[in-house]
Amino acid sequence: MEEESDEYSEEDEENYEEDEEDDEEDDEEDGEDDEEEEEEIKKQLQNVSFSTLLKIKKNGPTKQQQKSLPLQKQPQKQSQEEFNSKDNSNNSKNKFNIKRENNDAPVEMSAKIPVSRFKQIVPNKKLKFRDPRFDSLSGGTFNEEVYRKRYGFLDDVIKKDIDKMEKQHKELEEGTRDKERLSRMIQSKRSQLKAQQMKDEKRDTRNKLLEKEISHVKKGKAPYHITNKKLKEFELQERFKQLKQSNKLDKYIEKRRKKTSHKEMVYLPKRRNLSDE
Repeated sequence: MEEESDEYSEEDEENYEEDEEDDEEDDEEDGEDDEEEEEEIKKQLQNVSFSTLLKIKKNGPTKQQQKSLPLQKQPQKQSQEEFNSKDNSNNSKNKFNIKRENNDAPVEMSAKIPVSRFKQIVPNKKLKFRDPRFDSLSGGTFNEEVYRKRYGFLDDVIKKDIDKMEKQHKELEEGTRDKERLSRMIQSKRSQLKAQQMKDEKRDTRNKLLEKEISHVKKGKAPYHITNKKLKEFELQERFKQLKQSNKLDKYIEKRRKKTSHKEMVYLPKRRNLSDE
């Protein structure tokens, strides 16, 4: 028995030593393989610039860079993708599946799922405010003549405002900002009144021409379309009549003459001084 135990012990020792030798050889082979892979990676990375390596470190490699990178990193990504897909499948199984008895019936929400705090169960009807003055339902097209008849009193209000501002303007000291601001406001109000007055005159002259044409048609004459040129001529005639009645015609003609002469003088060539040469 003692001899057999000694033989077994010797055989076990020999087997153990052989296993250790085989493990050492495998480790050496794995180490050599790792060294070869490292050398291949270094060779591949020698061609890559330092800036691209920094970008890959910060943002991760792009699809083209992934192809150029060594093949050692690809199985790691595959394993991560498999792990994520397993997690997603487990999560989808855990979700509550809502079923309907009939396809036409509405979906029944589960009581197990908590209702969001911000969910609006019963929708409230929003109040829509509208101004009837600017609504298409309450009115038709804009008629300037009717508007002027209704709100013509606003011109008198503007005139009263101008008088008040002129009084304030006289009381203020010269060169102050308030005085300059008031003078600009007075000027804008006056120009507003003048523009409105010219509009009213144009409209009145057009209405007069239309009345004349209607009377001519009633007498049996052919209808004549009023052109813009004809309208301007008629406006000038009406303006000259008004200026003649107010004794301002000569002053207006002189002003127009100076304006036209100044325009002609601008386009004239300058006289050359021969004495300077």
